[in-house]
Amino acid sequence: MSQQPRSAGRSPGGDELVFLALGGLGEIGMNAYLYGFGPEDARRWLMVDCGITFPEGEYDPGIDVILPDVRFIEENRADLAGIVITHAHEDHIGAVIELWPRLRAPVYATPFSAGMLRSKLAEHGNGLEIPIHVIPLDSKFDGFSNEWKLQLSDPTADALGFALYGEATAGADETELEGKLLLDKSLGSVLVALNGVYEVGWEQTGDGAEMEQEINALAAATVEVTPAFHVGIEAREENVLEDGEVEHAILAAGPSLSFRPDAAWIALTVLPQITDLASGERNLDDGTKFEARLLFGIHL
Repeated sequence: MSQQPRSAGRSPGGDELVFLALGGLGEIGMNAYLYGFGPEDARRWLMVDCGITFPEGEYDPGIDVILPDVRFIEENRADLAGIVITHAHEDHIGAVIELWPRLRAPVYATPFSAGMLRSKLAEHGNGLEIPIHVIPLDSKFDGFSNEWKLQLSDPTADALGFALYGEATAGADETELEGKLLLDKSLGSVLVALNGVYEVGWEQTGDGAEMEQEINALAAATVEVTPAFHVGIEAREENVLEDGEVEHAILAAGPSLSFRPDAAWIALTVLPQITDLASGERNLDDGTKFEARLLFGIHL
């Protein structure tokens, strides 16, 4: 069925606000709404929620979940500014992981919803990296962000998995650019990954614009001990530069464990600071002293 946006106040040849429901309107679940603004030939879109719904028995045989039809915005994804998640119910976030590769827009969510989405990614994402921006409570968005990822080869089918990622963010007082080089390889029960990250930011102050750069490297390897139990190790180096000089170069490394039985899953990574490579000793003033990540979920 062809869907056409509904206009709210048309100005001939000028800007207009339009609304398009991809799901959720007149039904329970599958919330996915588009709001567009601008002239018809140069309209920018914002998606609110991207959820699933469930089949209604005899009318949907053999179907577990139903996703919204995003073909319209997929064809116009260059004009999609972002995806806003209102809350973390499945009928509002359940389709994000499945449909994001077709949309590739930054995702904005409050802390709890962002945490739930990241938890789902860790369990079901298969290495997918979705740019999730956490919006603090009682805050507002003021700026522009654009992100892209280019997958050049597959870690299982090809000799090496190779991808490029880029992000540009501009606000009233701060501008940031980020680029990532992502390498990974599956070798039977072993997965090896190496990421390189470069970030540069300019912050407007009373004395003009101040520039700060970061160059980070992440290396990780995991081994499948049993189908439900994986062990690994992760190491990260974080280099902060100001005025072209290295301020600190923090090295952290530690183990990672994940357990995935049928009904639930849990993953733990512990990264204590090893040393500051710039000074040759631990830096407890500028660098992270100790980082622990615990993710868990249950199958409903």
